[in-house]
Amino acid sequence: MTPSDLFDRLKQQAAHAAELEREASIRQGVRKFLRLNLDRILDLKRVVGTWRALADLLANEGLKWGSGASVTGDQLRALVAEIKAAQRRAAKR
Repeated sequence: MTPSDLFDRLKQQAAHAAELEREASIRQGVRKFLRLNLDRILDLKRVVGTWRALADLLANEGLKWGSGASVTGDQLRALVAEIKAAQRRAAKR
């Protein structure tokens, strides 16, 4: 194996680990799930149309608050706005 092959393998493993973290995040918390999957969440929102429909879809997939309550559309909208604002602030630093 060449150093280039090893580096490619390392990049593949890092990408795989990141994907596993995104998939596991649905069971680790609403904020973490949204933060790790923001682009996909926004894509889904465009497809399903409303925050409420997105909340229902995510609830059916198992996304819930620690208390066991489902996330509402209003909560999703607010959290996504909060995450996007935090990302903009971080990008300015």
